[in-house]
Amino acid sequence: MEYKDTLNLPRTDFPMRANLPQREPEALARWTESGLYEKLLVHREKAPLFLLHDGPPYANGNIHIGHALNKILKDIILKYRHLAGWRTPYRPGWDCHGLPIELEVEKKLGRDRKAAMPVSDVRKLCRD
Repeated sequence: MEYKDTLNLPRTDFPMRANLPQREPEALARWTESGLYEKLLVHREKAPLFLLHDGPPYANGNIHIGHALNKILKDIILKYRHLAGWRTPYRPGWDCHGLPIELEVEKKLGRDRKAAMPVSDVRKLCRD
């Protein structure tokens, strides 16, 4: 007799492993195909608006645990507000996040050299 057979555990059809790398894309495809997010917005279209702009995750450096915490907290806030009856569309925002990138470009070029360049060239360097 195996040890597991001596335990009084409920029987379930759930798999023992989640296999998220395989199953998550399937769930996302199902949600996209069914228009789940759009249905959530339509369901709350007359509700009061709660808007939380979400900027780029790591515009001014390498990604770190603080970026993950930021995204997780914003997700929790939006889900709580939605469940509390608010209309909570997800809005990725850019705010002033380009400024840190531009400052890094300015450090590399020097202030005078950057000032002498056309704005389009500075923008290209920022994108790169």
